[in-house]
Amino acid sequence: MLRELQPLYPGWEIWLVHHYNGEVAWCARPLGHPVATVDAWTPEHLIEYIAEQEAARETGTWRPRALLRDPLPSRSAELLRLCGVERGEQGP
Repeated sequence: MLRELQPLYPGWEIWLVHHYNGEVAWCARPLGHPVATVDAWTPEHLIEYIAEQEAARETGTWRPRALLRDPLPSRSAELLRLCGVERGEQGP
């Protein structure tokens, strides 16, 4: 699925983080924005979050920041850590 997503979003860096318990976190960020990361537990959610971010960029409401949209909040801190984002980290 990763190989299918990458060509659809050429302005985004998309990668997977393999969790120690076998789960996979789907991560993405616009090229050139090391902190503006969106993370999800499914590729379908990642597609939705990328679309939201692209819409915000078109309307001028986008701000580079980490965006975690985890349906299971208990895993949020670990998912952020695995994707290389520290809590409270903001973009330029």
